[in-house]
Amino acid sequence: MSTTVFLLVLFAAFLHASWNVQVKLNLDRFVGLFLIQTGMGFFGIAMLAYTGMPNNISLVYACVSGLLHTGYNLFLARSYQTGDLSLVYPLARGGAPFLTLLGTFLILHDVPAPLATVGIIVLLVGLLLAGLSGIRRATVDGKTLYFAGGTAAFIAVYTIVDGLGGRVSGDPIAYAGVVFLLDGLLLFLTALYLRGPAILSQVMPHWKKGL
Repeated sequence: MSTTVFLLVLFAAFLHASWNVQVKLNLDRFVGLFLIQTGMGFFGIAMLAYTGMPNNISLVYACVSGLLHTGYNLFLARSYQTGDLSLVYPLARGGAPFLTLLGTFLILHDVPAPLATVGIIVLLVGLLLAGLSGIRRATVDGKTLYFAGGTAAFIAVYTIVDGLGGRVSGDPIAYAGVVFLLDGLLLFLTALYLRGPAILSQVMPHWKKGL
């Protein structure tokens, strides 16, 4: 791995943790996710304007991924409503690599390289240890564990689906643009269904945070 790629991965990890903090700090977790994901939808449009559409066959995977991302967003919002960031984030992100590795092996019969397996195990152990630290500091109930575990499951499944979709897309960046667009659109429609038009007045004062 080149230094540039390594730094990009670290920067992506920083951004991911940052938007999770933004969601947790928002008074309404669902509103926070709504802002971030709809903003991602507009970013997806910009990506597609640059790359064009991916191969048609990959659109099926993108649609499935969009639905899975919607479930992930709903579970993540509930997780942060019931539990602390120090507990939810490590459990959700720590459990996801293990479930992804297991699903890839059982479904795709794809065995990662030994070094990659070691890296996943180290990441898993580190995040789960952080989660145990969160358990010691916070009050844990069954709902928090359920929604954090469900979040991990959604992450694992959409990771596998996106891996397959990216392979057949002809352009993984274009595929990601479609997923971002669908992610934002589906969460927008879900928010209107769950909260009604009032959701728009709730998010307008905070639209800059979403960007």
